[in-house]
Amino acid sequence: MRKLPDHGPGGALRALLVACQADEVEHRDQARAAAIAGPGRLTLGWQWLVGAGSALAVLAARRV
Repeated sequence: MRKLPDHGPGGALRALLVACQADEVEHRDQARAAAIAGPGRLTLGWQWLVGAGSALAVLAARRV
């Protein structure tokens, strides 16, 4: 697989994807640090959905 270059036409896209990856990691860390009192089924489902989406976004960003 070909990676995007650091500079040139692909550089801006690479920089954007790296920033998105860092943002998703920050969201993950904030969610882990947050104390959620008595999570119900809806909260647990939402956490799973957000976690799965974030993991997918990070995986996609790492492939660049």
